[in-house]
Amino acid sequence: MIDNILIFVSGMILGGFIYVQIENRIKNKLTSLKRFGQIVTFLSIMFISINYLTLKHILIYGIFTGTLIFSLIPQMINNNIEDK
Repeated sequence: MIDNILIFVSGMILGGFIYVQIENRIKNKLTSLKRFGQIVTFLSIMFISINYLTLKHILIYGIFTGTLIFSLIPQMINNNIEDK
């Protein structure tokens, strides 16, 4: 049980790291990361669902969950800026 939790958390960290690296590389090319975040959010949820139904690998589940969490951050920041 604890091994699965640690593998899941390491997958989340890895997924977040991958997302941040991609975000930094394309930040200068995109005017807004909101659309990119929405696409990554959709793909992460889709792959989490597919992984849960077919593979059930904890590491892959963690990678897409970490990517999902980090892709929501630019969307929340942009919404707060637009509200002001």
